[in-house]
Amino acid sequence: MPAAGSSTVAAGMPSPSAVLHLVPSVLAGLSLASFDGPAPAGLVLTIGVSVARPDAAGENALYGELYDPSSPLYHHFLTPTEFATEFGVSASDTSAIAAWLRSGGLQLVTSSPVGDYDTLTGTVGQLERLFRVTIGRYTYDGSTFVANTGAPSVPVNLPIDAVAGLDTFRKFTDTSLTPPRPPSSTPAAPSTVGTFSGIMTPRDLWGVYDDPPADEGQGQTIGIFTEGETDSTTVQLRLFEAAEGFPKVPVATVDTSGGVAADYGDNTGSVEWELDAQAAIGMAPKVSLLKLYTATSSYDAEVFQELDYWANDPKGPDEMNASFGECEENPTNPLTGPLEHYPYGVALGNDLEAAAEPILRQATIEGRTLFAAAGDNGPGCALVSVPVVGEATGIVLQPVPIVEFPADSPYVVGVGGTVVTTNASDNGQRVSETSWTYSGGGASHFIPEPEFQAGVRHVDLPCLSTPSGVPYLPTEAPICRGVPDVADMSGSITGNQYFIYIDSEPSSEGGTSLASPLMMGQWARIQAASASGDLGFADETIYHQAENDYTRDFYDITQSEYGVGNGVYRPGPGWDYASGWGSLNVANFALDVDGTDTARSPEAPTERRPKMVCLALGTSPVGNATDPIDVQLGNDPALDLTGVWLGVSKDGQIINAVLTGDDLRAPPPLYALAGDSYYVAWLYRHLVYYVEATVTLTGAVTYGAGDTGTAGDDGADATTGLTATGSVTNGYIHIAVPVGEVGSPPRGSFLLYPQAYDQVAGLPSEVPVAGDLLTDTVDRADDVVGTTDSIGDAVKVGGC
Repeated sequence: MPAAGSSTVAAGMPSPSAVLHLVPSVLAGLSLASFDGPAPAGLVLTIGVSVARPDAAGENALYGELYDPSSPLYHHFLTPTEFATEFGVSASDTSAIAAWLRSGGLQLVTSSPVGDYDTLTGTVGQLERLFRVTIGRYTYDGSTFVANTGAPSVPVNLPIDAVAGLDTFRKFTDTSLTPPRPPSSTPAAPSTVGTFSGIMTPRDLWGVYDDPPADEGQGQTIGIFTEGETDSTTVQLRLFEAAEGFPKVPVATVDTSGGVAADYGDNTGSVEWELDAQAAIGMAPKVSLLKLYTATSSYDAEVFQELDYWANDPKGPDEMNASFGECEENPTNPLTGPLEHYPYGVALGNDLEAAAEPILRQATIEGRTLFAAAGDNGPGCALVSVPVVGEATGIVLQPVPIVEFPADSPYVVGVGGTVVTTNASDNGQRVSETSWTYSGGGASHFIPEPEFQAGVRHVDLPCLSTPSGVPYLPTEAPICRGVPDVADMSGSITGNQYFIYIDSEPSSEGGTSLASPLMMGQWARIQAASASGDLGFADETIYHQAENDYTRDFYDITQSEYGVGNGVYRPGPGWDYASGWGSLNVANFALDVDGTDTARSPEAPTERRPKMVCLALGTSPVGNATDPIDVQLGNDPALDLTGVWLGVSKDGQIINAVLTGDDLRAPPPLYALAGDSYYVAWLYRHLVYYVEATVTLTGAVTYGAGDTGTAGDDGADATTGLTATGSVTNGYIHIAVPVGEVGSPPRGSFLLYPQAYDQVAGLPSEVPVAGDLLTDTVDRADDVVGTTDSIGDAVKVGGC
């Protein structure tokens, strides 16, 4: 679509009196919220406009050919350019849509090469006039938002099929176990006899899932959908790789929402992306590249832009992960009686699933696979009562069985969760694997089962209506899409989790947010062993193998964690609504698909030498220190760090760290509470050391140093109380520590991956915070292949 900028109405563009029609974009259950008056006319919103591609039937026909082994087109996948040429929106339609949107004063931010999705900005007043809607202010459950009261209108001769973003309520939520954290993050030490179900390392899972030793994903590119800043994701990955002895996988960040680096400052969801990256790399530590597609928010309009960006990226990964979801679209919401009422009226329906399905179908036609977490709320989707990333997700069994999107899409691999027990004397040997009590699973109510599920025993629940809301007669209803397709370790709330680094500290996480990237990493190994290097959409191969080599290629999950399933569904022999086909035997699967479990490419990622600096400098945007206790409070000024310096004295004896922030005043920092802490950390010889400044009950500031413990022990070996000194003056916190207190690094050595973060008062140290991690914004750029570590890679000790 041409760039916006002119408000001139193009010739042939629909006039204001042209025939209009309504397109989806109304928040279900809006009547439950309190109306507070009109939305501010000058409030700027980011919206997404979805455009119907002209030949859906042709796309479906080609999909069938690409995945039919008897077809001459089998696995002849299209490139994004070829897809745009064959199936893209016409230039005339693209031009007419652009002219109409510009006539309303909207500004184009991003545009799909296929012409099927654009993001734009406009004021409430402009949006109300252009789409002929009324946008009001509302309050629901303590949260304030704006929303349109009726469906938007568009000219009937323009193929616009949906508008996203006219409300600030709907957004995707993550599916990890944070919040809440498990009761204890320190597992019981394994004995030499019996079983072990504590914190698993990558190599433990290599044994459980029979990951082949000659194949660690070489030659594959994998990707993760994220939101906000990603430098924390990369630096925690570096600590994880160092602890596990893995090579440094190159990381590239792709900003999909337009704007400048400061727009991507949100870090409230950072733990999710850190888990995704460390889980995926743990299963495939020698992939060629990890790409992080990030948006400025997790609102619908920008998440759909991420999907579209990936599908149209010529160098987009064949394997992609999404550890987030919304309730599946519910076209019958206004008609289904009690489901319109609290609490499910507001929770149900994203209204944009239909617009995303063509994007996901495009990805499968290009031979790509999206893996998506099935959710952590049992048979129901997450009840989103306030627009917060992660709010109300995790370990809450929802009483109405409704699956999550995108895991329910026929163009996505939905991944459920399991609990793993191993032999205590050899943690790589599975003793048992059961379905997780809170794992998502069940049947879509509206999406018919895809062809690859047809005839699968136990996929047997009928649809309620068509995706557009037309009810079926009981005797004519087709079988609906079953979720999940497969399962992987999610762990449980009782300590069965996966080792990762959070805030530079050895820690652990779980949830289907873990299961999905684990499965993606295992699929990268299978792809790496494939003769073609691209098996295409994974579900087609998964279901084929399940029908032909089930007992060799899968571990059948037949029992649940506590014998109760996920609240509605029980696991059983073969495919089931709690665990799909179960988990993979990766080596057998690869052998049976392509005759080898050895990676075709011998290449491992090239380890770039750390960037050596004598003084590490970092910045962070103002206003992105979201309070982790109550994110609705917004920015916490006492935690809003804006700069950091880390260096070593010329004689190599003192490490100096300086933190800055607009509200750091002496003494104590303005607005700081007792227990608020500020950290600068670095890696030296497999231990993360840190200096800290902490506000006391009397308002004074104390200083200290320590390390975060041996990797794998979840902080059990941490050292605290080491000697450090410091001061707070004019917005600066200065902390100094003798090198002898923090590992005694000699002159000429290096402190790796320096970073800064903070912690709000009163939270135990193992609780991850959504504070302000300082990042090197200079490293952020589209499609740069290489690491984007925090505030420089390494600080030289002395000699500068």
